Amino acid sequence: MSLITAFIYILLTSTLSGALGMAGGVILLAIFLVVFPLPIALILHGLTQTSSNGFRAFINREHIRKKVIFPYIIGAILAYGVFEFIHIRPSKKVIFILLGLMPLLGILKRTSIHFDIEKKGRSFLCGIAVSATQAVAGVSGSVLDLFYLSSTLGRFSIVANKAFTQAFGHMLKTFYFLQIYNFKVTDISPEMYAIAIITLLFGSIFGKKILGKFNDNSFLVVAKTLMIFFSGVMLYKGIV
Repeated sequence: MSLITAFIYILLTSTLSGALGMAGGVILLAIFLVVFPLPIALILHGLTQTSSNGFRAFINREHIRKKVIFPYIIGAILAYGVFEFIHIRPSKKVIFILLGLMPLLGILKRTSIHFDIEKKGRSFLCGIAVSATQAVAGVSGSVLDLFYLSSTLGRFSIVANKAFTQAFGHMLKTFYFLQIYNFKVTDISPEMYAIAIITLLFGSIFGKKILGKFNDNSFLVVAKTLMIFFSGVMLYKGIV
């Protein structure tokens, strides 16, 4: 992948993620999986998403809720502590299938189970579920979406709290994959890091401007529609 092509892909996906708080990370990982070896794709995705979500959380920091964040952090650390003893190395095909299944499973489950992130214990469970999914599939945005689409949080609170938890989760994920693949951060060119991180920051800014044009109802409708569409694309890629 050339630096110019990487710039375009990352800008589009980070803008999408900044506007909707979802889907962008899934698309970006899918692109990385197509053009990079598996370890590089997973680690570069983790580093760029840590930067992107961290910056997105910072520019929306007034909407972050501590009662949602702290239990999530505990659950995430616990989950990765367990996975330190279970070194799973999924194939690209498996990851594509999991990327496609997560949104569909989320939509089906939320009709019978209450996942509201604001309810007691849900944030802790979210940290465990999201981190376990990241360790197996490399991405977990659709699982995280499940806990927020059922909540009463406004669109800015959804984006802010998801961004913080994703930044923390991707940081843990990166350390985990560096270890199980015996990989070094220096194995990826500094130019690619620079292009990815800078572009993601601009995408987060553009995404916030787009987010302001939605109301809460239209935001959720668009988010659910995108979940279904990208699910189909990822399943096709994993099966064919």
